Amino acid sequence: MAQGGGRGAEDPGGAAPAPGAAPASSAAPASGAEAAPESALSTLVPPTIAHFIGRRPHLRALHRAAEALFLERPTCVLVRGGAGMGKSALIHHFLMGLRRDKGPVVLRGRCAIGATESYKAFGGVMESLCRFLRRVSAEEAERLLPRDVRALVRVFPALSRVPAVASAPRVSESPDAQELRQRCFAALRLLLWRIAERSPLVMAIEDLQFIDADSVALLLELTRPPDAPAMMFLGSYRTEDVDASAPLRALLDGMGAARPAPAATEPASLGLEWAPPPLRDGELRQIEVGPLLPLEAEELALALLFARDEGTRARADAIARASGGNPRLLGELVRDAQEPAGDVGARGDAAWERALGARLHRLPEQALRLLEVIAVAGEPIDAAVAARAAKVDGEERAPAMAHLRAEDLIVARPAGEGELVEASHDLVRASVVGRLGPEQLAARHRRLARALEALGTADAETLSRHWLGAGDGARAGRLAAVAAEQAAEALAFERAARLYELALGLLPRGADLPEAERRALEVRCADALVDAGKGAEAARLYAAAAEGDDSARSLDLRRRAAEQYLRSGHIDEGLEHVRAVLAAFGLSFPETPRRALVALLLHRAELRLRGLRFRERPEAEVRPEDLARIDACWTVTVGLSAVDMVRSAEFSARALLLALRAGEPYRIGRALAFEASSACMIGSPGRARAEELVAAVRALAERLDSPHLLGLSMMVSGMLEAFTAGRWRAASDWYERADEVLRDRCAGVAWELATTQLMTSWMRYYRGQIDALARTMPAVLRGAEQRGDRYAAAIFGAQAAWVSLASDDVAAARGAVAGALSRWTTSGFHLEHFVGLLGETYVDRYAGRAGAALRRLAEAWPKIEGSMLLMMQNSRVMAHVERASTALAAAEGAVEPEPLIQAALRDAAALARERTAWSDPFVPLLRAGAAELRGERDEAIAQLEAAAAGFDVADMPLYAAAARRQAGELLGGEKGLQRILVADAVMARERIKSPARWAAMLAPGFGRR
Repeated sequence: MAQGGGRGAEDPGGAAPAPGAAPASSAAPASGAEAAPESALSTLVPPTIAHFIGRRPHLRALHRAAEALFLERPTCVLVRGGAGMGKSALIHHFLMGLRRDKGPVVLRGRCAIGATESYKAFGGVMESLCRFLRRVSAEEAERLLPRDVRALVRVFPALSRVPAVASAPRVSESPDAQELRQRCFAALRLLLWRIAERSPLVMAIEDLQFIDADSVALLLELTRPPDAPAMMFLGSYRTEDVDASAPLRALLDGMGAARPAPAATEPASLGLEWAPPPLRDGELRQIEVGPLLPLEAEELALALLFARDEGTRARADAIARASGGNPRLLGELVRDAQEPAGDVGARGDAAWERALGARLHRLPEQALRLLEVIAVAGEPIDAAVAARAAKVDGEERAPAMAHLRAEDLIVARPAGEGELVEASHDLVRASVVGRLGPEQLAARHRRLARALEALGTADAETLSRHWLGAGDGARAGRLAAVAAEQAAEALAFERAARLYELALGLLPRGADLPEAERRALEVRCADALVDAGKGAEAARLYAAAAEGDDSARSLDLRRRAAEQYLRSGHIDEGLEHVRAVLAAFGLSFPETPRRALVALLLHRAELRLRGLRFRERPEAEVRPEDLARIDACWTVTVGLSAVDMVRSAEFSARALLLALRAGEPYRIGRALAFEASSACMIGSPGRARAEELVAAVRALAERLDSPHLLGLSMMVSGMLEAFTAGRWRAASDWYERADEVLRDRCAGVAWELATTQLMTSWMRYYRGQIDALARTMPAVLRGAEQRGDRYAAAIFGAQAAWVSLASDDVAAARGAVAGALSRWTTSGFHLEHFVGLLGETYVDRYAGRAGAALRRLAEAWPKIEGSMLLMMQNSRVMAHVERASTALAAAEGAVEPEPLIQAALRDAAALARERTAWSDPFVPLLRAGAAELRGERDEAIAQLEAAAAGFDVADMPLYAAAARRQAGELLGGEKGLQRILVADAVMARERIKSPARWAAMLAPGFGRR
């Protein structure tokens, strides 16, 4: 095991090893290696690493994981253990061996406790990436770079130093911050994917216990299946810090790695390792690094004591026992034992504090002051700044730095014309800081702040942290506000929100922060929280900013609070604010769905009578209160669109009437688009009206040159094709075009983009594109969760059940549905509840529990009817299909099947009245199951053939395959086998593991026992 086990850095000054340290390792990397330059590997390595004792099972586990690189499969490995156990040394030793054997590209970094950069886990990774891109030829670098590399530069400016990046053509930049961040994430994912195609790729990030929330979001996006870059991600974290680090817990949960760490006393050299169930295209492993075994600890102590006589062996044994197998503590005890007053009687933390304390006491005064400043900095700091803050100047600086390096208390690495220094291990940093009294600590922070300000290049967050440590809250608060703006500009939304909150907390009302400025800060903080996907928290801040403000802006803030509450699924709080905003405008809120329906019918009658005529007026000529009234109705329209479609449609019609009276064309087009979508949901009877409205929206979009209206018109055109004609392919094309316009040319369109994603997902669902769902679902679900969209998260989660059933994983399918429903409110009955109910029904039918599914449907049916969801044709069709299918599946095992058969046929008759191309084939499919249950096999086969042909026309291949497969089973012989093989080939393309069970789920009634 390496003596220090710390993070370390290369030692450009060539300082001699500390007392008791071994010479520099003969395994040190050669500079200039093509695959992994020395700077990519050695900058984080303790200079005293020379011995590596034990850990063989751990190295074997790491090398087994690395084999995935050469199978072009992604793999994630998390190395965990207590402080000082040698995680960094293990990773370094592994990477050096991997580099010698296989020559990978290594991108290495770590998280520092005091680092203030946005996406701080990726600082070192980006430096390594820049070196790699500068080293390859210009032509190769251009081939590797993604189209949106400029978006990546906005978050990681260091990349602009790469010539190929600096000369990359500019592409249109989305004005929407959330979309721009997604593009940045996608660009880095694609860049890593291309590098991994070129050669083996390892990304190593240490000290994940200090990771920030924005880095977590990026890291999860880079490693998520499917089709993740075929790289090895290697991370490390301290197990004792899991409970205290919310971002680390979020990372572990996101990777599926959150489980209690084993006891620290478990023998680590047994290679404790576990792997959760494999991902679709990769795997995750965790490797526990615990104490060295007693013999290994003694061997390390002997190696560091440079002797093998009996007296030295006795001392080594005592040191090994006192260290408890902790390599870092063992090294400290070896140093202490070589001093005249050395003592190895203490154990554990007491031994560490005693040994390090004695060494600190022996330091020259200038070296100690310098170390204290470096430790308080908490991150790599310019050596000149540290010396200035410590008042170690001139000829004193070089000897003090050399002494600290020789004692293995700091590490240094070149940075431009100077060098960056930091504590050699976080244990050293924490111990040094912990020995400072409150006044001493404040003084060090103050000196650092002044030295950094004198330098003139320090970032605002670093200065804020040090002024806060110095006790100057007002100055720290103002700097935090500046830092928050910078973080928002860098698309680090979580960091921006945290910094705004810090500023609000540090700047009390009054002279330091006038009320108007405070409200402005609250609004900017709320905006950052919206971008970070924390809608409910944003809503509370919008509401707080509105308090005590009697201006029109107050009502707008209340409207935004209502919007965020509704979008994040906090229905009761959202409706409370909605009612207050509407009341301020003299508008009413229908308290029941039936009242909303009556109001909707009246509004639409008025629209029919007056038509869509209006006298156009520019926005500046319309009274602000009239515009605000229209916008309030639009907020309710959008906020309730995925919850209560009747009330949503009522406010849409109300918004359209108000907009037509005001004459403001953009708001008219917006309301027309939603009216068109409502007409589409009626189904085929609403097609003519929807076409008329879509044409009006498109005309306004072209005349006003409005990308938003254009995107809305395309989105509604997709709904028109899907829900009035069942033309799924044409609908998908429209959604794709809408998505492109909205992403590239619009801002603040999270709802619209979520809707296009949701509709695209439904098209795949109807068309049976299970493999496409599997590949896109993780990204869209993560996106929904990141923006706090509970609606989309609930619906995408329920659809994920199909993906799990395709893999024949019933437990995962149940978990997907349960997880989707857990994201949603238990009050009322909304579209999310309906989709979750359908998901539960599929799972139960697949698992052979049709009776339970039928009882659940019967209990829920009155709620479905009361929710008015059956007014929408597609919901009505699927409700009848699933109830009839479940009745037939239940009849397969019923003693008296006839009542169930008749119930299914009643639903089939209801479907026959719908008369749409996509619902018509369900009628013969259901009749076929009924005929087979009654013993009418020839009729069943004929109906199955008719159903398959109808589903072919409707572009629903999985339903067609299910019908053909069931027909093949009934026919038997060569003809039957041919149909089965054709059906199974269709299902195989979608990676359906059990075609027979899948067919029984979609086409029940053929398993009579």
